[in-house]
Amino acid sequence: KAIFRSSIQFPILLYFKFHSVNSVIYYL
Repeated sequence: KAIFRSSIQFPILLYFKFHSVNSVIYYL
């Protein structure tokens, strides 16, 4: 279950990290 949970959390974290970078570029 831990592996399954991390495999779901990783893409979400990656998405939010990418989204935050896009937001920073957008606001600049």
